[in-house]
Amino acid sequence: MTLDSFVLGIKEDIQEGNDPDEAVADAATLFTEQPELGPVIVGLFEKSNEELFALLREATGANLNRLSNANEYLDGLRDGVRKRLRIPQNAAS
Repeated sequence: MTLDSFVLGIKEDIQEGNDPDEAVADAATLFTEQPELGPVIVGLFEKSNEELFALLREATGANLNRLSNANEYLDGLRDGVRKRLRIPQNAAS
């Protein structure tokens, strides 16, 4: 699992209308197996959906905010990662 494959997985999940459960598991894998990515993972999920859409567009070229499920997916991903990784809602970057 790499950060790039994680980001591409998020893009594909949104495009395919999947729920964020697999991405939550992938975030947990990155967080536990590559601790140096911990601050990156935490930082990603402190961003607003609009900021995440901009990052995803920059990384993948896809304009995901045009899809009706995109906000719901990112909200579910953020909540799932916070619960799974025990990240406080306003964790410092």
